[in-house]
Amino acid sequence: MNALPARIDTVALLGAARMRPTRQRQALAELFFGGGHRHVTA
Repeated sequence: MNALPARIDTVALLGAARMRPTRQRQALAELFFGGGHRHVTA
């Protein structure tokens, strides 16, 4: 299983997905991928 780094570059992550790195997207990316285990229910 691959572990994510403790701190992720949200701008690079969004850029890799060809998305504009808006403040809202950066905030969501930080919540989802910013380290630690998360459970999200939508």
